[in-house]
Amino acid sequence: MRKINNNIYNKMQKREGNFTRLPSGSYRLTFGYEGKLYRDTFTDIKDDFEAEIRLREYVQTIKDNLYDSLNITVASWAQTWIDKKIRPNTSGTKTAEDYIKFLNNRFLERFGNKKLKNITMEDLNNYFTWLKTQNTNFDNRENTPLSEGSLIKYHGIIHSMFECAYLWNKIPINPCPKRKSVNFKVNNDGSARKKPKNSINEKNQADIQYFSQEDYQKALRFLELEENEIICNNSLSEKQKHFYYGRLLAFELDFKTGLRRSELYALKKSDIDINNAVLKVDKTRQRTASRYRYFNNKK
Repeated sequence: MRKINNNIYNKMQKREGNFTRLPSGSYRLTFGYEGKLYRDTFTDIKDDFEAEIRLREYVQTIKDNLYDSLNITVASWAQTWIDKKIRPNTSGTKTAEDYIKFLNNRFLERFGNKKLKNITMEDLNNYFTWLKTQNTNFDNRENTPLSEGSLIKYHGIIHSMFECAYLWNKIPINPCPKRKSVNFKVNNDGSARKKPKNSINEKNQADIQYFSQEDYQKALRFLELEENEIICNNSLSEKQKHFYYGRLLAFELDFKTGLRRSELYALKKSDIDINNAVLKVDKTRQRTASRYRYFNNKK
């Protein structure tokens, strides 16, 4: 065991807190602060000299109100990050739910129970290397290697989560390597990653039903006939005619423009310029937990 210089040892006698070497070889650090006793056991301390240094760091961490970050797990921090950083700064719930799905799928099962402060850059480098060997896990589609875009998204979410922990003084550095230092374009053996083919296999593709050009024109003719029947139906009130005709018009508009459903639902009267034959599509309408909300598309 390394011996402590007497002068250094005398100065350390005035230390705050105490350490004890346990029979197992581990060290227990204790410190009383503001009426509360803090006590933790560390297995990575080698001798009394290192214990003195770690004790001072331990005491300072408690005084700086950073003690909780010593024991916070990755899973606990991920939940805090989602609730306090992501949800308040994104519209709707889709982004938060998307992040949770990615983290639960392949990350937290591997790191969730580990302490946040113990995650190293080597751990995450190994994780990204392993991730390149993984396949998609759809139930009704052919599984293929994760795409480069998915790998980049995993990295972005994980890097942002650790960066927030660093900025909020939960960890001393961000252990996640920067994007440019992780090459998702090559396999682990150095060969180039091939872009996976269409994930719909031949059997499922044969079952896909779609309109031929003839079917498309026939559908438009049926819509036109139904619209004329509604207009000429004297048994319907004007309100009823507007209602039924509007529904058919929405179908026809979708057929002819290819709008997404959320874009179609978001259209307002002011978006349709009949005189100039212009349709303005600049927002979507999505259902949130409580009601429908409009979101402007960023072009």
